[in-house]
Amino acid sequence: MGCDRLSGGTSWPRVRELRGFARLDIAPGGEVEAVFAIDHDTLASVDRDLCRTVEPGEIEVGTGPASDRTQGARLEITAPVGQSG
Repeated sequence: MGCDRLSGGTSWPRVRELRGFARLDIAPGGEVEAVFAIDHDTLASVDRDLCRTVEPGEIEVGTGPASDRTQGARLEITAPVGQSG
């Protein structure tokens, strides 16, 4: 699972960042379901005060077998979410 920031955010600019993965054994022609929890730790970045925070803005969460073959869903974060230092 990767995250792409589309708008907002003051932490360093990045285009795409791997935030998690799951290895699945799938038989040819088979299907499985992968479930990811997207929480504060998944979305947090280090801000200018060196605190982990989730900043408002729009991100795209993408999944797929490779970075050039992903499907995405856009999420809008409307308010800062807790900081921890």
